[in-house]
Amino acid sequence: MTKIITTALIYFTIAFTSVVAADLDKINKEFYKVETDNYSIATTVSKKFAYRIADHMEEIHKEYRRRLSNIFGEEDVEKFRVVVFDKQSNYLRALGDKVRGTAGIFMSNEQLLAGFVGKRPPSALFKTLYHEGFHQFLFHYIGPNCPIWLNEGLAQYFSEATWTGNGYRVGDIPPHRIYTLKREWENKQWMSLEKLLSLTNSEWMGMVEDQSPRSSLIYNQTWLFVHFLIDGANGKYRDNLEEYLEDIADDEDSYEAFTDHFSANFTALRNTLYKYLNTLEPSPKFMCMKNMGIISRLLKFFIEKGGADIDTLENIEDVHELFVNSGWKMQMKDGTTLTNRKEDAIEALFHCPLDKSDKEKSYKFRVHKDSGLPQITCPQHPGQARIISRFFNNKKTGTLDFTISEQLPTKH
Repeated sequence: MTKIITTALIYFTIAFTSVVAADLDKINKEFYKVETDNYSIATTVSKKFAYRIADHMEEIHKEYRRRLSNIFGEEDVEKFRVVVFDKQSNYLRALGDKVRGTAGIFMSNEQLLAGFVGKRPPSALFKTLYHEGFHQFLFHYIGPNCPIWLNEGLAQYFSEATWTGNGYRVGDIPPHRIYTLKREWENKQWMSLEKLLSLTNSEWMGMVEDQSPRSSLIYNQTWLFVHFLIDGANGKYRDNLEEYLEDIADDEDSYEAFTDHFSANFTALRNTLYKYLNTLEPSPKFMCMKNMGIISRLLKFFIEKGGADIDTLENIEDVHELFVNSGWKMQMKDGTTLTNRKEDAIEALFHCPLDKSDKEKSYKFRVHKDSGLPQITCPQHPGQARIISRFFNNKKTGTLDFTISEQLPTKH
């Protein structure tokens, strides 16, 4: 299970539950269906969106197999079932109130992955599907015996997948994970590895449902742990990981199997993880999204409180000039301070790390013709993918808000 945080809403995804059942007959809408080699897709959105879901699931399925190829054998015999609802209300009507507050769920008792679009950008839905899809995939081969730390760590690893134009690249690194893990280490908040490896499903769920401060900690630690086991030392431990999963599939004790394949010296391993953390650099996609987030927060401030007139902003150069010529100071999450006087830092905000051109500014700005609100786009990403910041009027708060999402191409 993982938390998925968007600008406007916080949702959860849940895996391996046996207390939720789907009743699709309660939905008085047409289900558009698509069959692929590995998936049976149904959605109440549209036929076109059904094909789009199918494209994404088939491509991420290739990564599930490629990264852990030895244990999962040949092609799957049965197709994986995925249902995506257009609205949260239909999602709740079909699955019941127990899934309220969740963005998606894998139901092991029905071998069904379900989610909804709602007001979220499609990229947020796909992140949920990548995550829950791996829970579904792993359960098919291993059943309910996979320890929760590994199950969630692997699902988070795949949820950060990035489209390359020919498939997905996994293992990308969001900057917030690096910053948060370093801060938690400095504050001596890391959970001991003995405890982390011994967590039961109910203990994990309890921390998340109680909104314990440790819930975000265990997500970050398990993401780092899995990232290290797959990508650390140029993949040195990947074979060990697959052998460990094979032992779990054979009903061997997961704790003992871990010490057999990795180490029983948890203190040394914990220190190794911290050293590995300090070698990681944020991936370009996530740095671009971070830049856009800062630009959007500043623009929101100037429009709401700084007297900026949207109609006077015609391009990204105008936004840059607004930031440079106004007095302001922003406290960043990493403890640093950004001001209009830090010209180099301001220039860096407007440059995507993937942009290899000589242009000073990578992003494009426009006022949307229908909403009359700003929209910022980065076209620098491979495979015709784009990062977009869209502004909207939040009816609940009565304020201007924005979402940042990844717009991915589809074959259909």
